[in-house]
Parts: sequence; structure tokens; C-alpha cells
Amino acid sequence: MYSSLNVFSTGFDVSFGTLSTQVYVVVSDVIIWCSLFSMDGDFAPLKELAALRKRHGFLLVIDEAHGTLVCGENGGGVAEAFGVQGHVDIHVGTLSKAIGCHGGFIASSRKWKQWIQSRGRSFIFSTALPVPVVAAAHAAIMVAKKEKWRQHNVWALVRQFSEATGLIFTSPIAPILFGDADAALEASRKLLKMGFHVPAIRPPTVPVGSSRLRITFSAGHTAADVEALVKALPVWAKKKGPSPNFLPTPVSWFPSSLEKVATQKCLHEKHEKVQDKQVRLRPKL
Repeated sequence: MYSSLNVFSTGFDVSFGTLSTQVYVVVSDVIIWCSLFSMDGDFAPLKELAALRKRHGFLLVIDEAHGTLVCGENGGGVAEAFGVQGHVDIHVGTLSKAIGCHGGFIASSRKWKQWIQSRGRSFIFSTALPVPVVAAAHAAIMVAKKEKWRQHNVWALVRQFSEATGLIFTSPIAPILFGDADAALEASRKLLKMGFHVPAIRPPTVPVGSSRLRITFSAGHTAADVEALVKALPVWAKKKGPSPNFLPTPVSWFPSSLEKVATQKCLHEKHEKVQDKQVRLRPKL
């Protein structure tokens, strides 16, 4: 028995049983989705995906690479933040970002764990992580659980940057859209000379005409760092003429306090016109 592989880009209204953001891959009755998109900093419509999963019975796999230890009251990721962790069949993630180590993880039921161990080619033909790396990852998770101020600080910086710029950024990934690749690269070089490492993201990582600066906040940054960055941005922007377009994202996820999480919608302006492609979700037979 063979499965067909289909890759879809953006499109579609969730209310009509289709999906409104980027689908990474659709394989037979499996949907694989990224919870927090690395280039735009926006969130996947996980509540809508959970509802579609209930209706159609497909297997839902969520990549929490950018959400682990950052989103959710307990650092469980975007699925926890949106209250749908029980509707996700398989969570995958990395140990290389918030955890600061090497490797990755798969979290699932015992059934899927055993299936992956016996049938997953990438797992079967790989070598186990060294014990010191696993110990370091475990220690990092323990630190994150005990020192919640680290997660709270990240979101405080996102809020500070949004208020200082007068724009709404909804995650620790804050892109500034330039469009022109050379302009983005020049801005990145100027910021580096001023003490800020803000990489320029260009094609093929992002589509042609959507080159950007990718600002990312971490627990190691301070309010003073954000204040200095905001002051530095206009220096090179004025020399080039009009200020660059900030690219806000469609869903806002801010802690309403240091302990609780609230989700709110915000207005955003589309910078690109994307042709819709219809997606038909096949019920599980």
C-alpha cells in the first residue's frame, strides 16, 4: 500500500473545513504542521486544526521547535497555550533552541512510540544521543521549570518591543520586511557594526521579494537591550529613506500576567497576494 504526498502553500478558510495558513505536508490521513512559524513569527490555527481532526479523524503531528519552553503556562508549547495538547497525536521538537543542546524529541502515546521505534527509518538507522548531551538537556528543562522568570522575561521583551515601535509583534520572532535582499543585508551589516546581530533572511529561505531582518528575543536579553535596539533601528532606516515595513502577525499570544496566558486577535496587513489552492481533507476509512 502506498501513500500519496501533497504539499500545499497558503490559502483557505478554516470555517469551511479547510486550512488558513501554510500546510507543511499532507500524507494520506496525516497532517504535519508547524506550531510557530520561524520566518513570520505567527501561530498555526491549532484550535481549528483540532476541530478538523475531530471531524475527519486524521493523525495530527505538530512541530513545536519554536514553542517548547516558550509558549504555554508550563512551557509545553503552542498546543498547551491554545489548550489543544490532548488533540495532538504526535508532538515533535528540537533540543537545540530553548533547551540549548543538541538533538530532538518525539512525544506521543505508547502505541505511536512503539510504531516509530519499529518502523521509523530515520530512528532505526540513527545513533543514540551521547549521555552527557541527554543529561544537559534534562538539566536545562529542570532549570526552565524552576526559573519561570526566563519565560516571562521573553514575553515581557516582546511586549516592550511592540509598545516601543507602536506595532504588534506576537511572538519572540519579530520580522521586519524589506522586500529587497540587498537592502536587508545592508541593514543587517549596519546593525552588526552597532552591536546587534540581526540576520538578514533572503531567498531561498523566504520567497523572492520578502527578504527581511529576523529579530529574535531570548531569556538572555534585557529591557536595556531592547531599548538600545529600538534606538538603533531609525539610524540606518533614515539614511536609506522610508523606514522599512514591519511585518505584524495575525494572532497575538501574550501573557496577560506573569503567570497566565491570554490569546487575542490583532489586525494585520497582508504584504503578499497568495493564490489559494483547494485542499480536500479525506475522512479516515
